[in-house]
Amino acid sequence: MEAYEVEQEFSGIGRRTMLLNARSVFYEENYDATILLAIEDITEQRAKERELQELLQHKELLLQEMQHRVANKPPNHRGHSPHQGPDGTLERPRLHLQDACQRVMSVAAVQRHLQASEPGALSIELGPYLARLCKTLEVSMIDNSRPVSLEVHVDGGVVSSSQASALA
Repeated sequence: MEAYEVEQEFSGIGRRTMLLNARSVFYEENYDATILLAIEDITEQRAKERELQELLQHKELLLQEMQHRVANKPPNHRGHSPHQGPDGTLERPRLHLQDACQRVMSVAAVQRHLQASEPGALSIELGPYLARLCKTLEVSMIDNSRPVSLEVHVDGGVVSSSQASALA
């Protein structure tokens, strides 16, 4: 018998999940049947696996929500019609509209970076993530009239995917 799971209620310690493994043991000169039985308490391991599964489902739900929001934001911003200024030009409202669209696209790029992380990964490497985030923000904020540059200096480290989403 190999990897047979049993759940049992024990007085004093409560419900436990046990993993059973059994093997027949043979001796050269003895014909008696002997069985070696190994019992392993895997209650905590199963609880951690359930917790991990719940976290993965939560991450997927958050990613789907972010995808939905990002997918619906650009058309909403692009759909606004700019108003003419007092001098009859549309330039200033058009620039504001372009800036807003570019920022939304930055969030979309960051979301794609989160989505491209290893499936099931609960942590994101901070350096590459922040570099990508700042690069997309730099592109959305910089034009010829206001030169700005963003530099990222990170000494490693990881954050959870939910913390990475909050940073974005």
